[in-house]
Amino acid sequence: MTYFIRFIYNLRIVVGLLIGIWIGMLYQSTPVEAEEMEQKQSQVQERFIKADGKVLRDRAGTGDIITLRGTNAGGWQVMEAWMCPTNSPDQETTIAVLTERFGEEKMQELLSIYEEAWWQEQDFDNAKELDFNVLRLPISCYNLLDNEGILREDTLATIDWFVTECEKRGIYVILDLHAAPGSQNGRDHSGDSSGSVLFSDEKAGALTISLWEQLARHYAGNATIAGYDLLNEPEGDEEERSPWGKTQLPFLDRLYQAIRAIDEDHLIIMNAIWEPTDIPDPTEYGWENVMYEYHFYGWDGINDPKAQNAFTNSKVVKNKQAGHEVPVLVGEFTLFERIESWEHALRTYEENGWSWTTWTYKTVNMGSWGIYNSTLNTTPKVDIYQDTEVMIADKWSKAATVDSFKVNKPIYDVLKKWAGRTEADAAAELSSEDANQAEDKNQVDQKADNKTKKGDQEANSDSTRRDPQTESRNGLKILLILAGIFAFALVVGFTVLYLRKRVSRK
Repeated sequence: MTYFIRFIYNLRIVVGLLIGIWIGMLYQSTPVEAEEMEQKQSQVQERFIKADGKVLRDRAGTGDIITLRGTNAGGWQVMEAWMCPTNSPDQETTIAVLTERFGEEKMQELLSIYEEAWWQEQDFDNAKELDFNVLRLPISCYNLLDNEGILREDTLATIDWFVTECEKRGIYVILDLHAAPGSQNGRDHSGDSSGSVLFSDEKAGALTISLWEQLARHYAGNATIAGYDLLNEPEGDEEERSPWGKTQLPFLDRLYQAIRAIDEDHLIIMNAIWEPTDIPDPTEYGWENVMYEYHFYGWDGINDPKAQNAFTNSKVVKNKQAGHEVPVLVGEFTLFERIESWEHALRTYEENGWSWTTWTYKTVNMGSWGIYNSTLNTTPKVDIYQDTEVMIADKWSKAATVDSFKVNKPIYDVLKKWAGRTEADAAAELSSEDANQAEDKNQVDQKADNKTKKGDQEANSDSTRRDPQTESRNGLKILLILAGIFAFALVVGFTVLYLRKRVSRK
């Protein structure tokens, strides 16, 4: 009986120790803060994009090369009359006229009807079906900022929804400030066609900087955000456009510095006007982890493949002349109606490792400009000056892709072909000579890349392996296993002793 009592006593101690270890491990691993930190670190390691020379890589710049291929969510947050169901000259006018006619509350309701129709969950699925891995999202100060210059919760929630839906589908998002306070170019797509004062008006400049600071604070660490596209087509006013850069570049640098004070990690995208040779080398300003963006619209000979091909080829020459050691984004482009022109341009982008986003995803009655198109009969334009509130609501409710738009099949097919293009496809399309040259070059690049990755891994391995939380959890797991083995041994040992004692007494 004494052995049995001792057995029970020791078993109680062992069970107590096991429970204590289990509780300690649970305490270490279940707080919300720890889980969020672990998830965030995982995101950064796996999907976070950074520049590495002329390419983008995931795993915070140390992983695989990522080429962004997709389109723009144009016309959603910033309406443009030439491609959207409205006759308004710009967004500022739309807001002013509808507010004057119906009041601010009704104005917001009408715009919400439009936004909820123009972009829906099905549109994310459509992008994924095209094998797109990025959507460039034009955003606007007109619905992002309140009267105090603070990010509006409702609009921010809408953008968060957009980012979340993209994340679900493995699609990156480029935040593109298309309409900045004071207008960066005075054109309709900037939200204010009356003129540009952004680069000369300190209040507008400060508000734009504040807007980006708030966005950077909100999205810091979010791996679905591919980058911050600071200003869409920052031409300035007529005097500031020639020569371009004297006033714009110092302001872009102010935006860069303001964001970097908050977010050191995200890619920052600079939109040049208009050629690669028009923007300086990033080392002149000390810019790091940046991408240069160009918009390619060959207006001469729009339906002449030879003219379009020559235009595309000229951009390759200009980029080589510039010699910038940064990744390239063709952030907006179209090749109009001729598929031969699309094929040549997309092939050229791929051969040069350029990322691309077409302009644009959907349009009303604009042919090759949209991957999806609608007609004026199915998606009638709103007359902001004459239509009643009911008429406006009815017209804008018809702007859903699934209900009113049809796929532009030739454009769709060529984009899907190149967006989903694999290395095997690339090799098959090259001539045998080009294929051999490409293979030799890839082998050299791969060896250099492997050396770089190995060096990076060795440099970063200590910090990865020596993470305190990881070591703590691994240590606790080992202790738990050892404690279980020890407890099992004690139970078996005391049971054997007890049985032997009973047998000897008999």
